Amino acid sequence: MDKKELAVVLGATANMTFALASVIMDLKNNINRNFDLIVYHKDISDKDQNLLNSIITCEFKDYELEPSDISNHSLNRYSLLAYSRYECFELLNNYKKVIWFDIDIFIKKDLSSLIDLEINDVALWQNDIHKNGFNFTKPIENYDMKSNYYNTGVVIFSDKMKNFELIKDWCYKKTIEYGKMLVCADQGIMNLAIQHFELKVTNLNEIYNCHPEKPIINNAVIVHPYAEEKFWNYYYNFNQWNNNYNNWLKLGGTPYKGAKAGVFNKLWIKFKKKYMPAAPDLKRHTGKFIKYIYEYNFKKAN
Repeated sequence: MDKKELAVVLGATANMTFALASVIMDLKNNINRNFDLIVYHKDISDKDQNLLNSIITCEFKDYELEPSDISNHSLNRYSLLAYSRYECFELLNNYKKVIWFDIDIFIKKDLSSLIDLEINDVALWQNDIHKNGFNFTKPIENYDMKSNYYNTGVVIFSDKMKNFELIKDWCYKKTIEYGKMLVCADQGIMNLAIQHFELKVTNLNEIYNCHPEKPIINNAVIVHPYAEEKFWNYYYNFNQWNNNYNNWLKLGGTPYKGAKAGVFNKLWIKFKKKYMPAAPDLKRHTGKFIKYIYEYNFKKAN
């Protein structure tokens, strides 16, 4: 069977269709070639599916994963649909290239430069601050926990990869094995898989996975607030994302119904990023944050 050139893959639960819709609108405006859009989902209503299909034709796939063996701490911040990223490995049976996007992004510019990249097995951006150990509550034996981890918000998978179906199954197995130690959901497991299978990684330029507060934001192709502060909870205000959201509401789509950031939340984030940029997240890594504050003040005192 001849393989198709490209699939783009997204994952979302019913309460996140507004964010999913924004990404789909951006894909429509920034991919100028044929591609299949595959959406793994849980409980997205028929109404919202029809609305999303009115933007771009989507192939919706129901997704189930037993959450009982995964850290509640991780599930409080990440959807189970984050683990649907593993399905991209198997999709390489049908596609030469598969691109996964998290749905907490917006796409500023044409994606041709990303799609046309010559890559090895996979392509990801390697973060510039945190180590692999950041993804777990404690170090995983026999793996390198001290090198900087790869952020899995934007991942390109190539069918040059060997044994990609084995990698998918391995990821699910390790998710259960290390589930209660996971902090950043699938990201820790994906980084372990890169080491275990010795995958050849092409380092993506940060413009394809750029945090809103990075100095290169004006050159970014994809903006990705890869923390708890998002566009929809009013930490960040970008006209493009706001317009997408308003257009989704005009279509009759399900709105965001969660909490919104207050003044104190925003001031704390600004203070932390200005004076303690390397500090672990207080909610996700309470112990590590306390240790950081102690060491930070100790070093200043000496």
